Amino acid sequence: MTHQLVSTPEILGGTPCFHDTHVPLSAVIEAIIAQATLDDFLAEHPEVEREDVETALDELKQMKYSSLSIDPERMGGSPCFPGTRVPFYVLTDYFIGGSPLSEFETDFPWIDHNDIISTLREAIAHATNVHATNQK
Repeated sequence: MTHQLVSTPEILGGTPCFHDTHVPLSAVIEAIIAQATLDDFLAEHPEVEREDVETALDELKQMKYSSLSIDPERMGGSPCFPGTRVPFYVLTDYFIGGSPLSEFETDFPWIDHNDIISTLREAIAHATNVHATNQK
């Protein structure tokens, strides 16, 4: 993960946090799940910079998740929600663009809510593992 995130045992037990804060990356994902927008998140966490959130989400959307399907013949191999042609990055782009999860779900009603939530939770776990590995 990027230099926007730091992980030290003294801060939240080593959970990846935005630099110079005690705000974990997982708070962004939890904000998405809670129907917040990026502006809502930033208002609640003024110590976090918009660019840092955008960079962290850009990296998260490039990771491979077991809850998503990847087919080189579909959407250029972008990880998509199961049974759809909707890449995961569309969800993060909605959030960055100022839309809550409910708007994404309204626009893509064929994507199962549980698939969205499980992918977001997997993103938290994956980012934590990747960041911990990079810190060693």
